[in-house]
Amino acid sequence: MPPPNMNTPLTRLSSFLLVSVLVGLAGCTMQHTEPADFTAEVAVAGLTLAEECGAGRLSDPGIAAGDCAPEATDCSLPCTQSNITLLLTADADRPLSFEIVRATLINSEGLELMELSTHNPQSYDGVSSYAAWDETVPTPTEGMNLMYDLSGIDWSGVDEPWSATYKVRLTIEIDGETFTATSTETARQAPIVT
Repeated sequence: MPPPNMNTPLTRLSSFLLVSVLVGLAGCTMQHTEPADFTAEVAVAGLTLAEECGAGRLSDPGIAAGDCAPEATDCSLPCTQSNITLLLTADADRPLSFEIVRATLINSEGLELMELSTHNPQSYDGVSSYAAWDETVPTPTEGMNLMYDLSGIDWSGVDEPWSATYKVRLTIEIDGETFTATSTETARQAPIVT
């Protein structure tokens, strides 16, 4: 008996279906990701929309102008730095990496007004102050207080910047997993007048 003709329509269709199924299964396998082996929750605890102080201005209005850092360029006026504080709870069998990958200022209707940058990560020392933080989360941790300075707020392009309220939305990566946290609405803080 001669071998079947591989060019018959039925044989070609069977071969095509077999290849399609194998490619489809390979595609599903490549897209499968393991669930995270840790739990984490992050929430915005506070937001201050004020100024961008930089290294040359005082951040504490109680400090005398002559007490500035040697590299300061303008210590004549006190300044309140725009910042955002977070509350983090995480559980894992190892330390976790933490990074804010995107920050946006949004209006009360949820419309994005501008992209912001975050810098100067700090964590609360549990006693009285915030200190520099390397963005490594010790685990398990519950109620870890974090603070980041915000910059890039350009009020010149915002209608009625003093009377409206705003939120900041953060996209955060914790050990490669993405989380979103949004502040409650807050108004722009008026500059300190001395």
